[in-house]
Amino acid sequence: MRAALEREFRKENREIKASLDFFNKQFEDQTKHCSQLEKENLELKVQNASLAQDCAQLKKDAAESEQRQTQLEQYSRNRNIEVKNVPFVKGENLAETLEKLGEAISEPITPCDVDGCHRVPSKDSTCPHIIVQFHSRSKRDTVLEKARKMRLSANDFGFTETTPEITPIYVNEHLCPQLKKLWV
Repeated sequence: MRAALEREFRKENREIKASLDFFNKQFEDQTKHCSQLEKENLELKVQNASLAQDCAQLKKDAAESEQRQTQLEQYSRNRNIEVKNVPFVKGENLAETLEKLGEAISEPITPCDVDGCHRVPSKDSTCPHIIVQFHSRSKRDTVLEKARKMRLSANDFGFTETTPEITPIYVNEHLCPQLKKLWV
């Protein structure tokens, strides 16, 4: 009986040792796996920091490019004016309209002063705006200065008012879309 108990004890002891070895191997595997995950996590943190820095630089570069584009677009308009609220007449002659503007502000505007003139659609108005590009910036500045001192109306352009309200005419710098948003 004693021999049977010893065999049983040895058998249980081997099973406990095998079980402990199994758990020890599992623990070592888990420890190794955790170490590997910590290493990967550290690498990902370093990579994430690098990507965040790259992203910040790209945002800065994009903002600088957008600002530069806005400056270039506005510079391309530095000889332009925008005339708002001049009633639209089918078959109109914009050169005559500009001559009337010149008469109204006491600054003659001849076809030789103008490089180009056309109407552009407007989001907020049924009347398309008139864009005028002068040959020189100084002529544009003189026209702007004199027009801003006047309170122009459709009557100044030869349009008789059909309503009791006087339609004001506005003469402004021709701003690029980004700068127009700032004024809205």
